[in-house]
Amino acid sequence: MRKYLALLGSVMLSVSCACSIPVSAEQQTESAQDETEQAVSDVLLDDQYAKITYEDVIDEGYCVGYKVLFENKTSDQYLLLSSDNTSVNGMMQYMDIQNSTVAPGMKTEAELRFYTDSDGAVKSKDDLVNVKGVFRLSSNTDGGSTYTELEHGMEFTIPVSVKEGSGSGEKQDVPAAAVLLDDSYASITYDGTIEDSYYVGFKVIFENKTSDQYLLLSADNTSVDGMMQYMDIQNSTAAPGMKAESELRFYTDNSSIGSLDDLKNVKGTFRLSSNTDGGSTYSELESGMQFTIPSEEELAASPAQDTGSTEGEGSGAASAAAGAETDSVKEAEEKETEPVYQEVKAGETISCPDYEVTVNSVGFSYDVYPDDTSGYYTYYSAESGEVYVDVDYTLKDLLKSSIAIRDLPDVNAVYSDGYQYSSMPYVSNGSTFLTAPSWAVAEPLTTCHVHALIACPDEVEESAEPLYVYITMSDGTQYRYTVRGDQSESADSTNGSGSSFSEIRRGDSGDTVKKIQEKLIELGVLSGSADGQFGPGTESAIAAFQKNNNLEASGVVNEETYNALFSDE
Repeated sequence: MRKYLALLGSVMLSVSCACSIPVSAEQQTESAQDETEQAVSDVLLDDQYAKITYEDVIDEGYCVGYKVLFENKTSDQYLLLSSDNTSVNGMMQYMDIQNSTVAPGMKTEAELRFYTDSDGAVKSKDDLVNVKGVFRLSSNTDGGSTYTELEHGMEFTIPVSVKEGSGSGEKQDVPAAAVLLDDSYASITYDGTIEDSYYVGFKVIFENKTSDQYLLLSADNTSVDGMMQYMDIQNSTAAPGMKAESELRFYTDNSSIGSLDDLKNVKGTFRLSSNTDGGSTYSELESGMQFTIPSEEELAASPAQDTGSTEGEGSGAASAAAGAETDSVKEAEEKETEPVYQEVKAGETISCPDYEVTVNSVGFSYDVYPDDTSGYYTYYSAESGEVYVDVDYTLKDLLKSSIAIRDLPDVNAVYSDGYQYSSMPYVSNGSTFLTAPSWAVAEPLTTCHVHALIACPDEVEESAEPLYVYITMSDGTQYRYTVRGDQSESADSTNGSGSSFSEIRRGDSGDTVKKIQEKLIELGVLSGSADGQFGPGTESAIAAFQKNNNLEASGVVNEETYNALFSDE
């Protein structure tokens, strides 16, 4: 999963003179203390594993930032340095770390870079004000490409960047129509349009008003001029007390939207999710907050309104109005019917004008491997205490242009009727995976193999609570896959009773699947142990059993196959 890295420092200045000026012993002592304090301020991290010390400012034109000395204090571990939640003057910013690895007992000169040609606000070294973030260290013992997290959450501030009185916490006057959301958790303010070769949309300032929660912004039911449209949100997370410059994007090669002129009457509802550790698992905080993107005419005619927040101060009438509107929206939503979606099962193919998707399997996994594991390969392991819901699918490009990772279907999971988890797509590329959003993964009429990995707590696998996976296509059509819910409950309660039989297929799980696996093992057509997960091995064993018994070799357990399996009972 993509990690934003960060690190920062302070400048030490030493002045030398050609002549010697006598000073008193007291002055010498004070000077030594000043030098010690300066040296300490340059140390960004110093613990049993590593020491990171600020050295200098870098200014290369295309990037600015800082040089730091990265020392590995261990005798047997290779260290990888990364960072999270980097901010510049209160605004979240991407920071790249060059020379981020160091061997046991060694030092390296690393660079903390902000690229001036990116969409961020940093264009020169003068913009590097109040630079902060959180360090993360990972390690391995062989110097390979797979690292395990060692420690994280070590806060740092680049001393040389600290400027008193700077910051974006002050209130600003903006047109009231530009304030898309303003409540006790967050404010979202319209900040202009964006236009690129493959997308158009809007910039918004996403401010996290909380002091202890990381916020994730998403949207539902987005429409353009009355027509449902998929909207992607880039830079959708904000650390406690920070702001992010987010982008609301409509991709021009995946919809009827071709330019900014097509973005008329854009509406939708915002959803906020949160966690307290900055990890990949979020729980819903609030939803149903309606927004409308203002036109230039509406902005010009709108009265000014304060935005931003200060210590101990609420959001006033605007917050109260937003809260009242949110309550009314929620009441209206409660009266509406459930969202419209279509059910999908493993082995089925779903399509939209841009691509078709064949759902190979959906199941739990702690390790995900590429297609080719015959030699050196890269794989991904779930973090401690987490498990992946692996949505394995094959996508075929139906466009006359290539499809990039950012164009893939949106996949998320809903657990126990409310806990939501988003996915990260990993596209198999031989012995490794492609993950960068801009990488093309399918050419016209060709396919790619995707693992949409949804990181969830272990509890999600171990619990009997319902679990559903939702797949949203580029045209807004939504499909639901039942991992654990009505379908599996129906199968477990009715199979073998001779009535209301529900077919069991790849991707299903539960006691009935385990019972079938135990029977297949007994018959010698399945090896290994019965784990209750209907995967490709179980599917092949079912097909073999069906073929041996003159049944249609579909790999799906229908009522006829089930009765044949347990005919001796």
